[in-house]
Amino acid sequence: MPKQEGLLKVKGTMDDLNYYKTKDGVYRVRRKGGVDAERIQNDPRYERTRQNNAEFGRSCRAGGKIRRALRPLLSPTNTDPRTVGRLSKVMHMITKSDPVNDRGMRTPMEGEPDPLNGFEFNVQSHMGYILGEKIEYTMGTGSGDFSLPTGFELPEDIIPDGSDAGQFSLSLLTIDVDKEDTFDLDIVKSDFFDLKTGLAADLNLSVTQSSSISPAFQLLILGLEFSQEVNGKYYDFKGQKTNSLRCLESLKIS
Repeated sequence: MPKQEGLLKVKGTMDDLNYYKTKDGVYRVRRKGGVDAERIQNDPRYERTRQNNAEFGRSCRAGGKIRRALRPLLSPTNTDPRTVGRLSKVMHMITKSDPVNDRGMRTPMEGEPDPLNGFEFNVQSHMGYILGEKIEYTMGTGSGDFSLPTGFELPEDIIPDGSDAGQFSLSLLTIDVDKEDTFDLDIVKSDFFDLKTGLAADLNLSVTQSSSISPAFQLLILGLEFSQEVNGKYYDFKGQKTNSLRCLESLKIS
């Protein structure tokens, strides 16, 4: 893929060349091309392409439903520029694990949600690095627990400048990703703790849920938010991607 060098930054189309900016801020150029859309939709030789497009579309929509269900948790501070694409890719893996339907007709809900295990919504603040082997949790149908020992301290290099307080959250999402707005979400949060002194007591978070949604995926999600304390009030760092959000584990309810 050609990359533009120098000071000239161009976006748009000129003749048969398309100039664009990637999500990483790199300017690139590519030649226009591809097969006519009508031919893809009707030509028997593109049947496999139509099947792939149909399944990928379902996967992207399923990822969108998860993001909308997690709206109370998701923000620009705990997502990265490629969160949408990475989640769509994971959901496509789940769709392709469907053992029931024919190719082109496979759906996410017939697949297994295991690829969601360990999914980081913000790779710029990776929960796996922050907690390492100290990620201790249990999960069962309709419940989840997370704990940290007294005195636990976060790695200094991940604490944002100006931040002096942290807060963990534990959430349980039950969702049918094949249907619109069919989900239950429960969230519990810890007290704020001092980042300099660490946890003053054992941290134990438990979330329970009685959901009637079935079939469904259940996701146990751990979050960490950084804040600044001013006169007893806590302020987050808007515009910075400092917070972490990780799907600890997922299971299927049938």
